[in-house]
Amino acid sequence: VFTAEPRFNVTGLQLGPVYTFFVRSRSFGGESAYTAITGSPASPPTPPYNLKVLASTADSVTIGWSVLPSLDPYTFLLSFAEENEDGDFGFLEPVGQLSAERQRTVTGLKQGISYTLAVQSQGLHESGLSSTATLSHRLASPPPPPRNLSMAFHRARSLVAEWQEPADTSAVEYYKLRVLDKTTLAPVELFFPPGTTIAQPQDLSACNTYDLVLSSCNVAGCS
Repeated sequence: VFTAEPRFNVTGLQLGPVYTFFVRSRSFGGESAYTAITGSPASPPTPPYNLKVLASTADSVTIGWSVLPSLDPYTFLLSFAEENEDGDFGFLEPVGQLSAERQRTVTGLKQGISYTLAVQSQGLHESGLSSTATLSHRLASPPPPPRNLSMAFHRARSLVAEWQEPADTSAVEYYKLRVLDKTTLAPVELFFPPGTTIAQPQDLSACNTYDLVLSSCNVAGCS
């Protein structure tokens, strides 16, 4: 092969064997002696491992991963696929370009939908992408609302709010009680852990009217 470039890509090689390449220069005055160099094609890098969810919101998920120690710095490609109505997953869609970061965030996801998140690694010497490491994740949905909210004034400047928890409390991270003074339109928000069924807002006026709104909440939002 004759080329004016100082580099040449040799294709069609196999992994494993060691090859010897002979290079010489040529001009109108003749040809130089050969210079020999040996080498073998680089193997694809090892795939990432220990994929895990680092954070999840109502419409995004951040995942992280680890790689085996290597002299080559790695770059990574993150892709995702959404579960369809048949329970299958579509084609993997890359999230941005190759990046050296060992964690990435996918945004614009839907609540209550399962996703496959896939990561591949690539070595410095363009040895191709590794096999795919995958992780499945389902974005949370807001929990079911509490039931049977009631209230009554307890003393001159306080009231008692009572409720029943939803039948399924597994997705409840906290309750939010919003107390709105209909006279001043000044809202107050109070927060309570799961298992709470009674609250007593203070510093209220017996002459004013109040609206109470109680919600069950988690990372995906409130009911």
